[in-house]
Amino acid sequence: MSDGVKKVLSIIGLILAILSIVFCWTMVYSIIMAVVALVFAIMTMKFKKGMSIATIVLAIIGIILSVLVGVIFVTALSMLGGLL
Repeated sequence: MSDGVKKVLSIIGLILAILSIVFCWTMVYSIIMAVVALVFAIMTMKFKKGMSIATIVLAIIGIILSVLVGVIFVTALSMLGGLL
């Protein structure tokens, strides 16, 4: 892979990681974006180490937030189901 391609992949990975946090309420899409961001970060780790680490951290935060939103959603639905 050329340096230009690695640079673009690292930037796309960072953008996807940020978007996975912003759209954590969509759960599935957020996790998909975070996983793709993780793959891009791992692919470009030797080229842009600082950006790759930031991407990995943000992607993990995005996954955690998505799972947390999913748990809250399921808990709220089960509580509402008991009330109805």
